[in-house]
Amino acid sequence: MATATSTTPVATVAMGSDINPLTGLKISAAKLGRRPLGVKIPNFPVEARPQSGLSYADVVVEHEAEAYLTRFTAIFLGNDAIPELGPVRSIRLIDAELMPIFKASLVASGGHPAVKIRITQGKAWAAGYKRVICPEEPFLGDGGTLRRVPKKGRRYELTLYSDTASLWDLSSRRGINQRQDFHNMWVFSDSPPVGGRGATHLKIIYKPGYSEAEYRYDASSRTYARFDLGQPSVDALNGRQIAPSNVLVLSVNHVNSDILVDTHDPDHLWYALNIQLWGAGPAKLLRDGQVYDYKWVRENPQQYNDRLIIVDDEGKQIPFRPGPTWIQLVRPDGTVLIG
Repeated sequence: MATATSTTPVATVAMGSDINPLTGLKISAAKLGRRPLGVKIPNFPVEARPQSGLSYADVVVEHEAEAYLTRFTAIFLGNDAIPELGPVRSIRLIDAELMPIFKASLVASGGHPAVKIRITQGKAWAAGYKRVICPEEPFLGDGGTLRRVPKKGRRYELTLYSDTASLWDLSSRRGINQRQDFHNMWVFSDSPPVGGRGATHLKIIYKPGYSEAEYRYDASSRTYARFDLGQPSVDALNGRQIAPSNVLVLSVNHVNSDILVDTHDPDHLWYALNIQLWGAGPAKLLRDGQVYDYKWVRENPQQYNDRLIIVDDEGKQIPFRPGPTWIQLVRPDGTVLIG
């Protein structure tokens, strides 16, 4: 695996008491003093779009659910999504990895019984279920934070919404809403590192004609406008197209678990998917109209100092551009087109 070499240092953002560790942007002490939220939001079927609140997330992870169709885990810390965040959907096995990485509480509508057990049993982050906001057993409920908002043309399961104010209030009532230590997981710099190559377009085809994520670089804003199936990905909360500062593509092994979750088609039985986001693997970072080949490393999985870092071939952490980051988890043989 070829990775870029950082031969010239760049000035990085000093991660002081007023800097968001997930974006490198200034943040108030009050917002830094809360625990992140990890909210499950669907990206299929098409009628789930436009979603509400995604543009306010610090980090969004897109991953396969079943049948090569994708779902989001949106991480909120620095911004509030009010009055509507969602729709909120069900958990997946990958959430057992993402919650300890981002020190987050999991917000979901429910899940397969065996998946709920698998993501929490023996996991320190889920002990006592205080960090799971979900109306289904065995969890502690949602404390009134989730509500049905009927919308024309949407099926029932796509009508569950929340808002960050209610979710953080419940976190406070459960005694878990404190500032978290990310152990210097990410670094940021307004100046791009050396070693990249020009790349203004990214397309990831998870399932042709069903799940296709696309990003087009806009030099004036230094952001990547997001598209789904060729259509702008718009946040219903503000009417704006989603446009992160960074797009991170992580190549990760995908393996079927032993949990059978979908039997609608006897010719295509779908099992809960283990996306093995531990160890290390290839990573591509897109920022400032360039793409860089790096490596992702998951250090101390499931421990208090769990972190996901991005390093060059010398093992040095590389800087993101300050701002939100969208992470695309892809199979090693997945279709990733960069130009």
